[in-house]
Amino acid sequence: MTNRTSSRPTHRAYLVTGEGDNRRWHELGPVWTHKDGEGFSLVPHVLPAAGQTITIRKITSKGDAEVPPQETHPSEEAAA
Repeated sequence: MTNRTSSRPTHRAYLVTGEGDNRRWHELGPVWTHKDGEGFSLVPHVLPAAGQTITIRKITSKGDAEVPPQETHPSEEAAA
């Protein structure tokens, strides 16, 4: 891809299943920021089923994406 900013991914994509203590983060694949800063490229290892939300998290200096254990999906906030 010629649109990537670097050879190393800047983010990771996840599918989040379950709620509360049963919440699980499943890595889908690496994500690169576009050179113009206006988008992303995802190289999925697997794809979620239709209608499921993909969460993208920035990779930290440690090389891991920060994954908050209790992050709330926007649709869950609207229902509250």
